[in-house]
Formats: sequence, structure tokens, C-alpha cells
Amino acid sequence: MDLGSEPPARSTQVGEEQTQTQLHFHLKRRIAHLHTLQEISCKLNSKLGLEDVLTSILDETIRAIGAERGCLLLANPATGDLEMRLTRHFHPPDLAGKSFRPSRTVIERVWCEEKPVLTANALEDPELAEADSVRNYVLRSILCVPLRLQGQKIGVLYLDNRLKAGQFQKDDLALAAAIADQAAIALHNAHLHQEAVDRAQKLMEVVQHVQSSNQISLKVQGLTDFPELFAVIGGELEQFGYHCAIALLNPDETCLEVRYVSFAGESGPDIPIPVDGVPCVSVAETTICRQVLATRQGRLVADLDEVMTELLRHPTNLACQSAFVAPLVANNRGIGLLILGLNRVHLEDPSLLMAFANQVATMIEMCRLHTQLQQRLAEIQSVLAITRALVSEVSLNNLLEFIMTQAEHLTNAEGAAVLLLDDDGRRLEVASPSEPWRHMKAGSGFPVQGSLAGLAIASQRVQISNQVEEDDRTASERAFLRSAELNSLLCAPLVAQSKSLGALLVWNKRERVFTSHDSRLMGLFADQAALALHNAWLYARNRQLAVEQERHRLAQELHDSVTQSLYSIALAAQTALKLLDQPDSGDKVRNPIEHILEFSQTALTEMREQLHNLYPTVLIDKGLIQALAEYCDELETQYTLSIKFMAGSEPPLSMVQRKTLYYIAREALWNVIKHAGATRIDVSLTTENGQVVLSVTDDGAGFDPLTVDREETIGLRSMEERTRLLGGIFELRSEPGHGTRVTSRIPIQAFER
Repeated sequence: MDLGSEPPARSTQVGEEQTQTQLHFHLKRRIAHLHTLQEISCKLNSKLGLEDVLTSILDETIRAIGAERGCLLLANPATGDLEMRLTRHFHPPDLAGKSFRPSRTVIERVWCEEKPVLTANALEDPELAEADSVRNYVLRSILCVPLRLQGQKIGVLYLDNRLKAGQFQKDDLALAAAIADQAAIALHNAHLHQEAVDRAQKLMEVVQHVQSSNQISLKVQGLTDFPELFAVIGGELEQFGYHCAIALLNPDETCLEVRYVSFAGESGPDIPIPVDGVPCVSVAETTICRQVLATRQGRLVADLDEVMTELLRHPTNLACQSAFVAPLVANNRGIGLLILGLNRVHLEDPSLLMAFANQVATMIEMCRLHTQLQQRLAEIQSVLAITRALVSEVSLNNLLEFIMTQAEHLTNAEGAAVLLLDDDGRRLEVASPSEPWRHMKAGSGFPVQGSLAGLAIASQRVQISNQVEEDDRTASERAFLRSAELNSLLCAPLVAQSKSLGALLVWNKRERVFTSHDSRLMGLFADQAALALHNAWLYARNRQLAVEQERHRLAQELHDSVTQSLYSIALAAQTALKLLDQPDSGDKVRNPIEHILEFSQTALTEMREQLHNLYPTVLIDKGLIQALAEYCDELETQYTLSIKFMAGSEPPLSMVQRKTLYYIAREALWNVIKHAGATRIDVSLTTENGQVVLSVTDDGAGFDPLTVDREETIGLRSMEERTRLLGGIFELRSEPGHGTRVTSRIPIQAFER
């Protein structure tokens, strides 16, 4: 280190003693400077904070040199401009802080030439006297040295004294230069320390990110609502100064749906998301988003607004900041994007941000799986509830209506129909409840071969068509439904005990198209519906068998008890009449006995009629048409009525159906004889649209059906109940003075599957 030039040459005019004194003075001054330099060096080395180092450099240099004022300027690493960092004893009118520009000054000269400046009196220095700052501030003693580190200039140290000329000497310049060298090293160490602090801070931020991730993981456990999940993730990120957006791919992975946004625009409020639905953009219409999804690698973007404009399809006017766009990948499948807004205080380590994005993707996937699980459980509970309702319903009409209503509800569809196979299994026919359903007639249908429903029955799997008009498999269904706006179909096979019953047809889903979820749900429902239909038929058959057995028992008991009693009454009356033929009997006794005989014979006839109704063996022997024809002939002969019976061929009916129609015909005819006063009765048995139609019409007195209480009219109520029990429709038409018409329509389909 050079602390100054050699002592002044020994003058021949000065004595030896004076020379020794000067040498001693300079030596003492050099030693003092060395001690000062050592002291300052120790102080600087003990400081680590940048501001503390700056303060020590300037304060200690002013004290050591004996300056009145001083300032320290450092180069801006980004721009290279010289900026004021610290001043001492300058007043605001003199220097304006960091905005001060050392143009045409000593500082500018030292900075540009990288050489120190020392002047005893700047006002008399020809190179400095004309400077504005020298004249304006009456500067005299000035000392200014550059700060250099490893051959690069990093700043300027400036000292002056306005009151005293010659304040600074050459050895002061040497000391200032030495202090400047130590200051440069101390500043470098302070910068290194600051970098270490920044790294430690970044490491702490990493730890905080990990802790935040763990906190989010704990908070999202059990969440099944996506908006709530996104709100938790966004809230945790905002605590660390991050704003974010989350966009998820739709099921076919062609569109991105913006599900969450927490960025603020330049005016402050959050970016509005349209209330008419989730913002959705085609992946093909994006650039940055498409590239990130394709490469599955995060990307730092200089302008966040560019990314959000891609997603929202309109300018967002976001505050200027950079962003990190990360793919969300779960189970090796891309599910969406996470967009993080960044600023200068944030980490921009892509690996760390990607790790966080992966954790967010895992959370979303877990929420999705949990939601699916809850949905499946809800479906199972719903199916169980429906199953309980199906099992508890034994009325076939109510069951059919319940099945079709629930099918529409479960799939959010416009319509549904139960189609059952006919006896030979070649045709599907509508199984309609007693009341018309969706304007479809019972027995209408279409061939199994070549239909979508036929494919479902053959494969025993649910079949879906979401492009009905272009699907050749749906031609039969289109013709059957006759719907101009038919767009989607779902056919579920009805199978009970390994036997195909038919198919459940559902059409026109109100929202979008039928999905795999609908297929799975309707498969479960159709299995339960088929079992319920089978059970309902078994119940109806068992009930009918029980009724037949009870009728047989009653017929036997009535024959063994009541009939014998009535017969005894008639026999006794006949005996009494024979006794009365004797001469001593009077006519007064004869008349009551004759009435007894008449009533007993009538009661016996009616009892035999009822017994025949309870167990009509003629149906087994002769069939329905011949039994009705013989019965009409019998009544026509007995009561001198005109009874016309018209029928075609014997319809393919079960014994239960034949007995029901036989009973209804006899009951209707007997009512005409007892109450109508008719002279003509027309009876017909025809087959129409898969139904057997029995009609009994008379020209009797007629009546107003609205005035008749069917609960009190046992005959009418019995006919109606028997018709409905077989899934049929009972009609009664009558008008005073214009006769009566009774019609019973019973579907040929017996549901014996």
C-alpha cells in the first residue's frame, strides 16, 4: 500500500535538525494512518449488513481525514448509473438524494476517469474553478476517490471542506484510497452476505411452501365440492402473496373450463366470471395453454394478461406481472392447468412451482375420486330406495307407472316406456298402465330384430345412441316414437331369473347426451325393475289362485249347507201343499205356503247361479266363447229376451283372464235382467290392438252414472276391480231412457315372463 510520496528532498538551506523533525513528523503521520486504516478495516470487517457497512465507510473516512462533509455513491447493477447512497452534513438544497446527477463535477470526473482528485482550493484550481458546484457552494478542499473491486468500478467516495483550504494532503489521499479499497471489499462481503440472507429467505420460502402444501392437504381432506376445494387452495396461496387461476379439461379433453380465478385487474376488483356458466375455451384455440398441456412442462410467461386472455377470450386488464403456467397431471393424465401470478418477491424456481402444481393436481384428483365415490354411494342408496318401493308395490299398473317415472327422473329424460317381449319373443310391445302413458297404446310396439332394444336384449347390456338420426340401429325406435326431435336413446334389458322380459326404453336426455354414468345407473335400475315386474306377476297369479281356491271352498260349503237348507224348505212346502189338498184345509193356508215355495225355488236358482259364478267349470271344458254363447241362449229362453252374441275366434287368454271375462259378462247380463227392463241385449267379444274387448249393451231404462255410488253397487264395483286387476280398463256408459253399455278391455299380454 502506498501511503504517500517520498518525504520532501532535503533542502540545502534547511539544517539537518529540521530535516530530522520533518521525517519524524511524516513517520508519525504514516503510523497514525496505518493505525487508523487498521481500525477502520476491523470495523468494516465486523459489519455484515449493507447499510451498516455504508454508514461505517463514510463516517469513519470523514473522521479519519478530518472532512467537513462527505457522500458515498454506488453504481446501480441494473442500469450502471451512479446513485447517491449516503450523505453526511449535506443540506437538502445542496444535494437531492438519489436523483442527484454528478454532471460536470469532481464526482463525474473521478467516475469517468477512475482517477482520484485532490485539491487544496478548488476555487483557485484552473480545472475546477469554473464548475457550477464549486462556485455555487464555495468549495475549497476536495478529496474524491473511486471504489474498485477486481478491476471494476463500483462507486465514488467524496469528501470536502468549504471553510478551510489545504485541509487535505497527499498522505490523506493515500489513506482515502486505502480506505476505498477496504470499503470495496467490505461492500462485496456485504453483498455476499445479503445474497446468503436472500438464499436463506428463499429456503424459508420453500419451507413455507411445503408447509402451505401440507396445510392445504389437511384442509381439503374430505372435500367433495370443487368450488369449496378451489377456494381453500386459492385462500392458502393468497396468504403467501400468490394469486391463481385453475382451469380443468372437460371429459373429452378438448376444452378448458375456468373453474377458479383470484387475479385482480388494474382497477382492483377480481376478474368477473360470467354468471351464465363456466367459461370454456377450446384447447385448439389457445397457444400457451396448448403447448403446456402437450409438453406437460411448466412455463414462465412474461405477461399474465396474455394467458388469461387466452382462457377467458376477452381482455382482462390485469396488473402487469409475470406468471407460471403449470400442467395439472394426475394418474399420468392431464386434467388441467394452474396459473400462478408472480412478482419480484416470489420464487421463480420452476421445479418448486411444478411440485406445488403436482400436489394441487393430486388434491383435485382425490376430490374427484371422492366425489365419484359419494356419487356411487348415493346411486346405490337411491337404487336401494327404489328397490324397496318396487318390491312393496304389487299392483302391476302402479308398478309400471312407477318404473317409467323413475327412469325419466334418474336420467333427466323426456320419456320412458316398458317394452315386453310377446309370447314368441319376436316383438316388443308396450306394457302400459291402465291410464294412457305418453300417448302410447298398450300392445303397440316394433320387431325385436334390427332394433337398438333388440341389441340390448341380445347382449344383455345397456345400449346408448346419442346420434339417433344417423344411427341405423334406431330405425325401429324412431318409427315407434314418431318424434321429430328425437336425439338420444338409452335401452336397458329387463332380465329376471336369467330370462329376458323385454327392455326399458328412455329417450331425449334434457342435458347434453346419455353418458356412461347413465348407462351404469340404468343397468342397476333395470335389473331391479325386471325383478319387481316378475314379482308383481307372481303376486297377481298367486292372488288369483288364492281367490279361485277360496271360491271353490265357498262353493263347496254353500252346496253342503245353504243349498241343502233351501232344498229342505222347498220340500217342506211341497208336503204342506199336499196336506192342504184334504177337504178340511182352507185356502188361507195355501197362499203363504205357495209363496214359500216360490221364494225357495228362486233362492235355489240364484244360489246355483252364484255357485256357478264362483267355480265355472264350463270354461275348462268348452272355452270362453262357447260358455258365453250357451249362457246367452239359456237366459234368452228362460226370460224371453232377445240376446245377440257375436264373437270371433277364441282369444289366447289365460284361465284367469277367461274366468274374469266370463264373470263380468254374467254379472252384466244379470243386472240387465233384474234392473233394466230391456227387450234386447247385444253381447260382443272382439280382439283390438292386443286387447280383448267384452261389451254388453241393452235397450233398457238406463240411468245416470254420476248418481250411482259404486261403493254401494257391489256388482259394478266387482266388475271394475276384476278388470283393473288384470291391467285392463273398465267403462260404463248409460243415459236415462237410452239403455246401458258396459265394456271391459283386458290386455292379452299376461306378463308371464
